[in-house]
Amino acid sequence: HHINGTTMPLSKGHLVFIRCNDVHGFSGSREGSLTVANAAFEESTWIYLSQRYRTGKRNLLAADTPLPHTLFLDPTQLTELGRM
Repeated sequence: HHINGTTMPLSKGHLVFIRCNDVHGFSGSREGSLTVANAAFEESTWIYLSQRYRTGKRNLLAADTPLPHTLFLDPTQLTELGRM
């Protein structure tokens, strides 16, 4: 994953919160496959959701860092996400 001038290897379970001004793209490898799922929100929807489900953590789409926030989901979390 190439994002904002940095190459960031991805593996199964990575969840990257791409922000409006991030510049990103993908390049493949011969070592496996890649599945990408995209969930896009209007900014107003994101603000509503982040206020409703506030957990005390920082805004996952804050623009104060050069790279977006990234989470790693374990197999159980991936299964739950797949059920949505």
